[in-house]
Amino acid sequence: MALIVERSEAIVEIRLDRPDKHNALDLECFGILDRATAEIASDRTVRAVLVTASPAKVFCAGADIADLHGIDDAEAVRRAAYRRQVLQRFSQLPVPSVAVVTGAALGGGAELALAATFRLVTANASFAFPEIDLGMLPGAGGTQRLPRLIGEARAMEMILSGRRVDAREAIAIGLADRLVEAPAAEARAFVDRWIGQPYEAVAAILAAIRAAHGSLQPGLDREGIELTGLVSSEAAKQRVAAFLSRKTRSDPGRDQERS
Repeated sequence: MALIVERSEAIVEIRLDRPDKHNALDLECFGILDRATAEIASDRTVRAVLVTASPAKVFCAGADIADLHGIDDAEAVRRAAYRRQVLQRFSQLPVPSVAVVTGAALGGGAELALAATFRLVTANASFAFPEIDLGMLPGAGGTQRLPRLIGEARAMEMILSGRRVDAREAIAIGLADRLVEAPAAEARAFVDRWIGQPYEAVAAILAAIRAAHGSLQPGLDREGIELTGLVSSEAAKQRVAAFLSRKTRSDPGRDQERS
């Protein structure tokens, strides 16, 4: 299975499990995540969610570019909208979620981490949005969530350049919350801070803090409008075609993700 959902007492772990694909997210992954999100949201006995990855060269190489092969512009836009909606629903869970980033989180993989409440990172973790290389933009909430975390100027620089940010810089600029050496044990200890607190209080605190910045939806809608225009652009089509036809990759982690 592309995404494994397991429960241990009050904690649900959602594990990316496509190591041969650098844990890239295909439509099946998003479908599993969406169903898991709905189940978690309706189960008051769940108190925390961990997002982890099976061992691979990267934590998550983002959206699987193979999903773009052989589809028309309208279908590409529909799939992008679906990914955006799934991550938005995940980000609104009534319990905190923690992305445990062990390796590179690229494009859609970084957007998945951004949709979590917290991000714990190992020393080899990094974040990047390489969509610009394909004439695209981060289309699953990246243009909206990243500026809210690290500020507009830093977010623009990351997205415009596609530059990777390592673990220590990610913590320094507020993109990540904590550096961990033993990710499994330290993530469990991290969520222990609130899993014994009243469910209603935790949900209320999350809702109130999320409201501090106003609704995210208008920005997500605009992100979708802009992406729709880019998907049909000749420059983007040429770059996507070149990527899909590439026979060798000097950096598998970066090349896996471009949307």
